[in-house]
Amino acid sequence: MLFQIQKELANKRANTLAISVERHISQYEKLKQEYEALSSTVRHGLSTSFKVFLLLNAVARQDLVFAGQLVADHDYEKMDNFQANLALGRFYAKGRHVFKKQTIKYLLPLFNEKKLDSGDLLTLFHVLLESADHENCRRIIAFVLEHHSENLRWNIEVLTYQINMKHLYPNNETLIVQNLKSLYPKCKTSSEYVRMAVCFFEAGFFKDAINMFDLGLQKIIPVQQRVQQEKLFDSSQCLSSMNEVIDILELHGIKPFVAFGSLLGLVRDGKFMDYDKDADIGIFIHDYDEIFKIVSILCESSKFISPDMVNKSKESNFWNVSIIDTERIAVIDLFFFYNQSTHIEAGVYRSCAALKWAFKPFELVRGNLAGKKYWLPDNIEQHLEELYGNWREPVEVWDSLVDCPNLIRSSQPQVLYYGLLRLHNAIAEGKNKKILNYYEKLTTRWGMCFSPEAESNIKRLLQ
Repeated sequence: MLFQIQKELANKRANTLAISVERHISQYEKLKQEYEALSSTVRHGLSTSFKVFLLLNAVARQDLVFAGQLVADHDYEKMDNFQANLALGRFYAKGRHVFKKQTIKYLLPLFNEKKLDSGDLLTLFHVLLESADHENCRRIIAFVLEHHSENLRWNIEVLTYQINMKHLYPNNETLIVQNLKSLYPKCKTSSEYVRMAVCFFEAGFFKDAINMFDLGLQKIIPVQQRVQQEKLFDSSQCLSSMNEVIDILELHGIKPFVAFGSLLGLVRDGKFMDYDKDADIGIFIHDYDEIFKIVSILCESSKFISPDMVNKSKESNFWNVSIIDTERIAVIDLFFFYNQSTHIEAGVYRSCAALKWAFKPFELVRGNLAGKKYWLPDNIEQHLEELYGNWREPVEVWDSLVDCPNLIRSSQPQVLYYGLLRLHNAIAEGKNKKILNYYEKLTTRWGMCFSPEAESNIKRLLQ
């Protein structure tokens, strides 16, 4: 099979992007096994077009471990052709934040040469946005409004950008409302309704957002093929990055403490949980000036960056800020804790309000975890119980934005938003246990009332 495809690609009229493995996952797995059985010498002797073909298929299958192996085996950068650069750009776009500059390196020149299709252009746009490169974001918006003006997906993306960046462009409120009213009647597919739901919620129209989510659930269909997405998460690197952030802040007299999933992993397992994706640090705060000082300290060098300080509003950063380690595959989330009269609050901001966790008052003490001294809550077991209930027993499905016992009831709008968005994602990925968890928590705990059509469709998917 491997050499038959290489023979097809040798045809002068063959297009690497047009030749694909059959849709059945077994065909892809067979091809992958054949490649892995080859000696190093034979692997390097494969044609350039076939190496590119393999990488494109691995990325398309979300098989990032195999894709990473291919990138390690072959110097795609030296191939210096459109397909190789496109394959590298797609691969790095699937990785963590540290890879984003690589995505820009390979895809931005292809955009400048007008060689990207709408899908790859969207990938580049999202990466530029995550990197707070608004100059190139605006270039792409201008391009798509000229060349893809009838593309509903792109119109929704532009509207999402207008809404999320309204703190940078305060005079576009009227335009946002006009676009909301004009675009949502054009939605037909489940994904279009979900994207419009995000727009409505971010713009502050909660009831309309819930209605859009429901319409999307009425139309969503079961996935026919389930591909396990691999995550490029290195728990040891992430722990090292968190420790470095903590050391820097402590040198400046700040007391960062291990929080949320990072605290759970270090206390229960002695390490970060393998299925995690970032590190969590808590810091007691009094006002925004302290937040700005903390982020400024960490971003004094180019090693740590924080696009959140540009991409998100001041109100959003009041609750949490992400710090990206550009030298490791690591993201560190800083959560800011506030002392109230009877309790302590931490949160995540979304659409004019925060989803909040409430904690019983605690002090910080020094303690050892995984061979290092940290600042920790003095009531650490009670603290974890507030967050996770029976925290000593690992559970297969858990979402801190929906499941935590200490979520404040007033967080309901934000919980419904995250829960419904992730319910859609779980259905799209064919993850039935997650589907069931989100459905049960949304309905029994958070008061979500699905329409009969959406309810029927969800239950049908779970059969």
